[in-house]
Amino acid sequence: MGSWYPEPENEYKYFKINPVVGEYWKQKGVVNTENNIYCIVTSQSQGYHNGQFTTFTTILQTDSIIMDWSVLYSDKFGMLREAQGGSATNMRACVINGVVYGDTTFYPVGVEEEMGGMRANNLEQNYPNPFVSATDIAFTVKERGDVILDVFNSLGEHVRRIEKEVDSPGRYGVKFISDGLPAGTYLYRLSVGAYTETRKMLIIK
Repeated sequence: MGSWYPEPENEYKYFKINPVVGEYWKQKGVVNTENNIYCIVTSQSQGYHNGQFTTFTTILQTDSIIMDWSVLYSDKFGMLREAQGGSATNMRACVINGVVYGDTTFYPVGVEEEMGGMRANNLEQNYPNPFVSATDIAFTVKERGDVILDVFNSLGEHVRRIEKEVDSPGRYGVKFISDGLPAGTYLYRLSVGAYTETRKMLIIK
């Protein structure tokens, strides 16, 4: 078996290495061990993704409840897309052996319509903390505009900046990658207009 990715409640999906069209297998569900998951390879193609040449494999999956969904899998990046009915989940970015592929800048976690309106800007504690190579930093903005996230080392030296305009009020997140930074305590500061807030995070190696 090959690559996996975490599901809610610690469930995992496993895919065979170098599968071929028509190949199928059965795997046990982890969360609900009563349900077997049946997988069959329906198509394959090759091309470039994030600047890397890779093989794309489409896998149809079904369980004993007769719920069908499809997965687009890459031998370089793992699962790229999962679709069921009219909804789909796409991999925005990933970090492999310390190399960042894709867009790891701000991603929406919740918008104004879903949260009943933003009352205040807010910077949340990063998670996980401490961390080795990557951590998620979430924050809330009450209006659209430019958002800046600055990172400083324990000497007060500026080491990173992430800057982007957000289109609407809401809760957003950013995947912070620690490549090139030594272990230690760092400060990360959110700036939205005149508003600033700072928190600490710890990188371990």
